[in-house]
Amino acid sequence: MKMMNRRHVLFAVALPVGIAFMVRYAESRAWGETRPVAVHQVASLEELAVRLGECTTKPKCPHLVYVWSPSMPLSQHGMDEITRTAAAIGVPLSILPSAALQDSPGSALGKGMIAAGATVHYPAVVLFDGGAPQGNAIVGYKRFEGYLRVLEPRLAEVVAGRVGMPAPMGAPVPSFTADAPGGGDALGIRVQWTYPMPAPAPGAFFRRVPGTRFITFDQFQKVHLLNLETGERLLGPGWIDFVPSPDGKLFVTPGPGNSGLEFYVASEVFRLARSGIPNQFTAAFTDRRMADQYPSVGILAQDPDGLSTTYRVLVSWFSGLAVRDYEVRWGDGSADVTPLTPKIAACPGMGLSTPILSKDGREIAARDEATGTTKVFALDGEGTCTELFDLGRQTSKVGFSDDGRLIAYSSPSASGGSTTYVLDRQDMHTTTIPESESVGLVIPEMVGADSLLILVRGNVRSAETEFRLLCCVR
Repeated sequence: MKMMNRRHVLFAVALPVGIAFMVRYAESRAWGETRPVAVHQVASLEELAVRLGECTTKPKCPHLVYVWSPSMPLSQHGMDEITRTAAAIGVPLSILPSAALQDSPGSALGKGMIAAGATVHYPAVVLFDGGAPQGNAIVGYKRFEGYLRVLEPRLAEVVAGRVGMPAPMGAPVPSFTADAPGGGDALGIRVQWTYPMPAPAPGAFFRRVPGTRFITFDQFQKVHLLNLETGERLLGPGWIDFVPSPDGKLFVTPGPGNSGLEFYVASEVFRLARSGIPNQFTAAFTDRRMADQYPSVGILAQDPDGLSTTYRVLVSWFSGLAVRDYEVRWGDGSADVTPLTPKIAACPGMGLSTPILSKDGREIAARDEATGTTKVFALDGEGTCTELFDLGRQTSKVGFSDDGRLIAYSSPSASGGSTTYVLDRQDMHTTTIPESESVGLVIPEMVGADSLLILVRGNVRSAETEFRLLCCVR
């Protein structure tokens, strides 16, 4: 789309939780006339409806709605990126907290946004036209270039009237349920233990550290390590997505200011975190070529003598996915990290979001923005992806079991909540997990071969949450 006569005016707007960002007003010759492009922070669906009703352009009236959550820090950092994008393409933008959807899921506007996938992951961008959502939401943190890449063709589809219906939500049919023959009760699924978390709620994305009772999560842009058995709580390095390797020996995390992917030795992280000496963490290696978000780790090979391990790490970069393989040679409390491959574009040209790597590093699960559904791909050493199957619905980021047989995910309901499901790839049956209903987003974490850890919230008015470990989901 060609823009003409563009002029930018910059000013600061205060946002919740102390965030400030630059809002652009663009004057662009878009959609048939020259007009200012406004960016508004709205607190409720009622306010959003007012903004959507300010349409002055006929016959098309596009509007972007950016949904963010305080439990997903990248959704806060992405506000400037989507603001730049709105200015560049000449489309008004409203920025909406996820709580507004949870407060009014039954309204026509709330139902439309939820159906479009606005609660699948945060941030989520919903494109409106004439006050109605168009197609599937675009989910996950992206930079300016990434948003342009997916939004420009979506706008062209709106102009041409080719936008289809959103992908379905919830469990596929047929599927097992907890009280149906062959369902959860018959499989022996049960809650093994719970751990209540007082307010404020931790970040929705957490990881369990293999071989321990610890999980990692972020809160107030700090990394926390919590022992769910003893309650011991430690501060780790980094600020978000402190991701353990499948053997629990390594952590990877995005460095500050997109400075690169940082590698930490797990034993040293715990030792220093318990020492009481702040800011003593030192990365064993920083890969400045892998400077992006959403890391995940798989193990390609392990030396039988335990002296070295070959890892594959995935990140989601501004216009797609990237992977790189590393050899780690272990010493006494140290690690020598050597890249084995260049940074490789994974699944090029596919338009994937919220990706995650399997524990063996040879599969990727991600949302296909073209269909709005989550798909699983085989990944080879050259970055080529071959689609294995499509879950056929809008889902959260998935969790792979250690052996890759089970895939856990949550999917929104029309009420704004979510339920967790587990797909068994041996027979391709899906089980609805009991005791998994939650308000808002749930990103399940598989533990070993057959256990599941989830973070659930029962009340929209409360930030209190609870970790639940469920056994025997195979």
